[in-house]
Amino acid sequence: MIRRLTILLLIVGCEGILVEPDCAGVAGGTTTLEECVLGNWVLESQTANGEPFTNDSFLSGAFIFKENNVAMAYTFTSEGNIHSNEHMWAITDNELSLSLAANVIVESATIINNKFILNVLMTHPENEDMHLSTTYSKCANDVDCVGTCGGTDTSCIDCLEVFAGDAVLDNCGVCDDQAWNDCVQDCSGDWGGDAYLDDCGICNDDPSDDNAAMDCGGICFCN
Repeated sequence: MIRRLTILLLIVGCEGILVEPDCAGVAGGTTTLEECVLGNWVLESQTANGEPFTNDSFLSGAFIFKENNVAMAYTFTSEGNIHSNEHMWAITDNELSLSLAANVIVESATIINNKFILNVLMTHPENEDMHLSTTYSKCANDVDCVGTCGGTDTSCIDCLEVFAGDAVLDNCGVCDDQAWNDCVQDCSGDWGGDAYLDDCGICNDDPSDDNAAMDCGGICFCN
């Protein structure tokens, strides 16, 4: 009887031991903070000065942490616009640090149970400072163009397959984000063509007959 009671006490004792969870929320897990940070995070909730944050033009938000210590922050608006900002992140002494805008002071950035909780103080020279607390959920899939985890909206992916990129395909089939080199129509209406108008208004791409319709007095006799 005494032996049986001792065994029961040992079992109860084992069940009562609390094992510290890792950043992914697994008790006794070995997932490192860096492994938790990397990837996509989608906005779950947000408060400003302790009250639920509301903004009619604000649809959603997301963070994408990359291996080169770049963190892309995205804001998706109800008008279909996407605002993006590039930040830097680092892990020092098992603590996550994040650099944001000059007027945004990061008070804490923690990951607990696959939740990224970011507390910041937003300072304004003319308005009251605001404490903003934002919770993001880990997204195992890609974030689409309206901020939905695993969504199907691809309208913001540019021709270089860059999310929220600025590259566009010009009329000559060249994809980049440099508007200055977009091809134009020549005088024949061909995009990227070489035809041009000579002094007599003749359009072709043959320089050998430039101004062939001009007499020796410099007068164009034919168009």
